[in-house]
Amino acid sequence: MLISMGFKKGINLGGWMSQCDYSKDRLDNFITEPDFKTIASWGFDHVRIPIDYNIIQNSDGSAIEEGYSRIDRAIELSRKYGLK
Repeated sequence: MLISMGFKKGINLGGWMSQCDYSKDRLDNFITEPDFKTIASWGFDHVRIPIDYNIIQNSDGSAIEEGYSRIDRAIELSRKYGLK
């Protein structure tokens, strides 16, 4: 089913927003635009981004907007370079 949806060759971006050092510097700089460009140039058609809950949700259940902004940026860069 995934192949029929255009998912043939993907790569995992683990360690960026999951099971990592959650410092702002790491979250802002571990994966950046040139990485998306490189991934696309290698022939991948999609990325998978594991995300720990504490990137997008505080312990009281409230949203962490900065976390959602990082996800939005990853989607934007994926689209820019033809990745799903």
